[in-house]
Amino acid sequence: MVGVLLSIITFIVSLLFFLKLLSWPIWVSLSVAFLPSLIVFMLIGRFVGKKAQALMLTATNFTKRGQMDKAINVLKEGLRLKFFHPLVGSQIYAYLGMLYYYEKNWNEALGCLTKVRISHWNPKVMKAMIYFRKRKINEMEQTFKKLLFFFKKEPFVYAIYAWALQKSGRQDKALKVLKRGIKALKKDDRLERAIENINDGKPIKMSKYGELWYQFAFERPPAQPHPLTKRRHYN
Repeated sequence: MVGVLLSIITFIVSLLFFLKLLSWPIWVSLSVAFLPSLIVFMLIGRFVGKKAQALMLTATNFTKRGQMDKAINVLKEGLRLKFFHPLVGSQIYAYLGMLYYYEKNWNEALGCLTKVRISHWNPKVMKAMIYFRKRKINEMEQTFKKLLFFFKKEPFVYAIYAWALQKSGRQDKALKVLKRGIKALKKDDRLERAIENINDGKPIKMSKYGELWYQFAFERPPAQPHPLTKRRHYN
């Protein structure tokens, strides 16, 4: 990583400057030398981050026009930015993985989403749901367990995890996940309703989560009537 390498070089040069030329104590030199190296790392990150944002904006414009192949190619070319800053690569892999997911290219999506950092839960949920689609339930469970270790307060993660378990015939595990979510959140109406559904022998209803749920493409969103076809009411 160019950013990391330049930060290390800056730290070493600063440390030698404070130690040899200014004759500062070692502990003071170490503390102060860290500051310019951090500044260099942040400046490089800001510069590369702007490049990545422009790249993803271009990809978004292509997706809006239905040109998914062009969007994917733009992001693949932009992966060279990962050599300049470690955090940028994770962002591009996340976006690229999502596009592959929407294209139902599960293997490519899985390869990209595996390289995404845990800082955002959405790409990792997609990774888990690819395992679900591939019927690799153990891998799916391990992904969700790791995810819930970091995102204990995210109700949707509990809900979709329980949904996948229920679909896999693991009703008892689904109940445990939902109860764990209730315990972590203190109260959540949708999770409580999901528990009632399982106890009544009914499937968990994920449509209550709206677009958050529909993006995973297990269920189509309800069709919205065209404004011109809506019945008009007059007083």
